Amino acid sequence: MFNWWNDTSLWLDSVGAKDQVGLLAYICWNLWNSRNRFIFEKKNEDPVSIWMKAMREAMEFNQRGSAPTPDSVKINCDASWNPSNQTAGIATVARDSFGKIMQGLNACVQVSSVRVAEALAVRSGAVLAVHRQWYRITNNL
Repeated sequence: MFNWWNDTSLWLDSVGAKDQVGLLAYICWNLWNSRNRFIFEKKNEDPVSIWMKAMREAMEFNQRGSAPTPDSVKINCDASWNPSNQTAGIATVARDSFGKIMQGLNACVQVSSVRVAEALAVRSGAVLAVHRQWYRITNNL
Protein backbone atom coordinates (compact mmCIF):
# COMPACT_ATOMS: atom_id res chain seq x y z
CA MET A 1 0.00 0.00 0.00
CA PHE A 2 2.80 2.43 0.87
CA ASN A 3 4.41 1.94 -2.54
CA TRP A 4 1.12 2.69 -4.30
CA TRP A 5 0.58 5.81 -2.21
CA ASN A 6 4.17 7.00 -2.71
CA ASP A 7 4.04 6.36 -6.48
CA THR A 8 0.70 8.15 -6.77
CA SER A 9 1.98 11.10 -4.75
CA LEU A 10 5.05 11.38 -6.97
CA TRP A 11 2.91 11.15 -10.09
CA LEU A 12 0.56 13.90 -8.85
CA ASP A 13 3.62 16.05 -8.16
CA SER A 14 5.00 15.39 -11.67
CA VAL A 15 1.78 16.56 -13.32
CA GLY A 16 1.54 19.66 -11.13
CA ALA A 17 -1.26 18.38 -8.91
CA LYS A 18 0.59 17.74 -5.64
CA ASP A 19 -2.08 19.70 -3.78
CA GLN A 20 -4.59 16.96 -4.68
CA VAL A 21 -2.93 14.29 -2.52
CA GLY A 22 -5.09 15.30 0.44
CA LEU A 23 -8.26 15.00 -1.62
CA LEU A 24 -7.18 11.56 -2.80
CA ALA A 25 -6.65 10.52 0.83
CA TYR A 26 -10.16 11.64 1.77
CA ILE A 27 -11.66 9.86 -1.26
CA CYS A 28 -9.90 6.61 -0.29
CA TRP A 29 -10.94 7.01 3.35
CA ASN A 30 -14.58 7.63 2.49
CA LEU A 31 -14.67 4.73 0.03
CA TRP A 32 -13.23 2.44 2.70
CA ASN A 33 -15.79 3.60 5.28
CA SER A 34 -18.64 3.21 2.79
CA ARG A 35 -17.44 -0.29 1.95
CA ASN A 36 -17.39 -1.18 5.65
CA ARG A 37 -20.89 0.21 6.19
CA PHE A 38 -22.10 -1.85 3.24
CA ILE A 39 -20.50 -5.07 4.48
CA PHE A 40 -21.17 -4.76 8.20
CA GLU A 41 -24.30 -2.62 8.39
CA LYS A 42 -25.91 -3.45 5.02
CA LYS A 43 -26.05 0.30 4.21
CA ASN A 44 -25.78 1.22 0.56
CA GLU A 45 -24.54 4.76 -0.11
CA ASP A 46 -24.84 6.89 -3.21
CA PRO A 47 -21.42 7.38 -4.91
CA VAL A 48 -22.10 11.10 -5.35
CA SER A 49 -22.70 11.52 -1.61
CA ILE A 50 -19.40 9.71 -0.90
CA TRP A 51 -17.60 12.05 -3.30
CA MET A 52 -19.24 15.15 -1.82
CA LYS A 53 -18.36 14.08 1.72
CA ALA A 54 -14.72 13.53 0.69
CA MET A 55 -14.60 16.96 -0.97
CA ARG A 56 -16.13 18.66 2.09
CA GLU A 57 -13.73 16.93 4.50
CA ALA A 58 -10.70 17.77 2.33
CA MET A 59 -11.73 21.44 2.17
CA GLU A 60 -12.25 21.55 5.94
CA PHE A 61 -8.85 19.98 6.48
CA ASN A 62 -7.16 22.41 4.10
CA GLN A 63 -8.65 25.32 6.01
CA ARG A 64 -7.39 23.86 9.30
CA GLY A 65 -4.19 22.44 7.87
CA SER A 66 -2.57 25.60 6.56
CA ALA A 67 1.14 26.10 7.19
CA PRO A 68 2.31 28.19 10.14
CA THR A 69 4.09 31.53 9.85
CA PRO A 70 7.79 31.31 8.90
CA ASP A 71 8.99 31.63 12.48
CA SER A 72 6.75 29.00 14.05
CA VAL A 73 5.91 25.31 14.09
CA LYS A 74 2.37 24.01 13.67
CA ILE A 75 1.34 21.06 15.81
CA ASN A 76 -1.80 19.05 15.04
CA CYS A 77 -3.09 16.53 17.58
CA ASP A 78 -5.96 14.07 17.45
CA ALA A 79 -7.29 10.88 18.99
CA SER A 80 -9.70 8.09 18.19
CA TRP A 81 -11.29 6.08 21.01
CA ASN A 82 -12.84 2.61 21.00
CA PRO A 83 -15.26 2.39 23.95
CA SER A 84 -15.69 -1.37 23.65
CA ASN A 85 -12.13 -2.12 24.72
CA GLN A 86 -11.20 1.26 26.25
CA THR A 87 -8.30 1.82 23.84
CA ALA A 88 -7.39 4.88 21.85
CA GLY A 89 -5.00 5.84 19.13
CA ILE A 90 -3.39 9.24 19.60
CA ALA A 91 -1.28 11.17 17.10
CA THR A 92 0.69 14.39 16.89
CA VAL A 93 2.20 15.93 13.76
CA ALA A 94 4.55 18.94 13.66
CA ARG A 95 4.98 20.92 10.42
CA ASP A 96 7.28 23.73 9.39
CA SER A 97 6.24 26.87 7.52
CA PHE A 98 6.29 24.99 4.20
CA GLY A 99 3.90 22.37 5.53
CA LYS A 100 6.67 19.76 5.61
CA ILE A 101 6.34 17.24 8.42
CA MET A 102 9.15 17.75 10.91
CA GLN A 103 8.14 15.03 13.33
CA GLY A 104 5.18 12.84 14.13
CA LEU A 105 4.23 10.67 17.06
CA ASN A 106 1.54 8.07 17.58
CA ALA A 107 0.59 5.63 20.29
CA CYS A 108 -2.11 3.25 21.45
CA VAL A 109 -3.26 3.88 25.00
CA GLN A 110 -5.78 2.47 27.49
CA VAL A 111 -8.14 5.27 28.51
CA SER A 112 -11.60 5.64 29.98
CA SER A 113 -12.99 8.26 27.57
CA VAL A 114 -12.46 10.11 24.32
CA ARG A 115 -11.75 13.30 26.31
CA VAL A 116 -8.87 11.63 28.10
CA ALA A 117 -7.55 10.39 24.75
CA GLU A 118 -7.76 13.89 23.24
CA ALA A 119 -6.01 15.34 26.30
CA LEU A 120 -3.18 12.81 25.95
CA ALA A 121 -2.81 13.73 22.27
CA VAL A 122 -2.52 17.43 23.16
CA ARG A 123 -0.08 16.55 25.94
CA SER A 124 2.08 14.61 23.46
CA GLY A 125 2.22 17.73 21.27
CA ALA A 126 3.27 19.89 24.22
CA VAL A 127 5.93 17.39 25.31
CA LEU A 128 7.26 17.25 21.74
CA ALA A 129 7.48 21.06 21.59
CA VAL A 130 9.36 21.24 24.90
CA HIS A 131 11.69 18.39 23.94
CA ARG A 132 12.51 19.99 20.57
CA GLN A 133 12.71 23.47 22.13
CA TRP A 134 10.09 24.94 19.83
CA TYR A 135 8.84 28.14 21.40
CA ARG A 136 6.59 29.61 18.70
CA ILE A 137 3.75 27.12 18.24
CA THR A 138 0.45 27.27 16.41
CA ASN A 139 -2.00 24.42 16.78
CA ASN A 140 -5.26 22.95 15.60
CA LEU A 141 -7.00 20.54 17.90
